[in-house]
Amino acid sequence: MLEVSSGRDSSYYQAVLGRAVSLVVFTAAALVAGCGGSNHLQRFPVHGVVTLDGRPLTAGTIRFQPQEATIHIESGSAISEGKYQIANEKGLVPGRYQVHISALRETGRTTSTMGIPTPVLAESLPARYNTASQLSIDLQPDTDTFDFALESAK
Repeated sequence: MLEVSSGRDSSYYQAVLGRAVSLVVFTAAALVAGCGGSNHLQRFPVHGVVTLDGRPLTAGTIRFQPQEATIHIESGSAISEGKYQIANEKGLVPGRYQVHISALRETGRTTSTMGIPTPVLAESLPARYNTASQLSIDLQPDTDTFDFALESAK
């Protein structure tokens, strides 16, 4: 039993304590319900093959940038031996995306960064695949494979 010396009877303090406990339980339940690990964005995995002049692109990156104002999810992946893969937890939501593919190569020149020689890199793919990309996809829940056949000269 709760004892008080302020002149109020203990039933008052028990009622206040009961309300406080109820508030804490309700708040905790709301937080748990709202912070679940569910895939509420309905992300989907994406994978495929990138070739350059008919051969797998040795190394590079691929990035999917939303073209619709209602989509705020952007994702990407490394490309290795022509293959890329984006897992479900980093995947895309259905919609239209502009695709940017980049493959950097060493130019043979170096620059000095804090006294350390650093190779100068340059984009090896035409701008139509990256900075001025003309590539796009329309991701639907039943489609997860997107292959890209790039050409070095057009």
